[in-house]
Amino acid sequence: MNKSIIESVIENVNANMAMEGMRSANSANDLEDFVVERDSVNFLDEQRPAVRMTGTYRKIPMYQKQVMFLAENYILNITATSVGKDRTDEMLSMFRKSDSN
Repeated sequence: MNKSIIESVIENVNANMAMEGMRSANSANDLEDFVVERDSVNFLDEQRPAVRMTGTYRKIPMYQKQVMFLAENYILNITATSVGKDRTDEMLSMFRKSDSN
């Protein structure tokens, strides 16, 4: 599936908004060494924009990755969070496309 320019722009704008939201949410949490950055991930057999967050919560490493994409007329955000070891890519690879339309 070839994405239109509009779809790519919407996905990237949504990723930027998610980054700002994650940064704002951190101010209300006890996260330390908090880093939010743009990323990309192979999700449902396509390279898609993502936002990656790392930090520690009460000295426990925490990892989060959000992938953004369009499906029909919807903007979807899928979030994977792991603690101790970064398994976010592994979690996101568990999603499969549906056979039904």
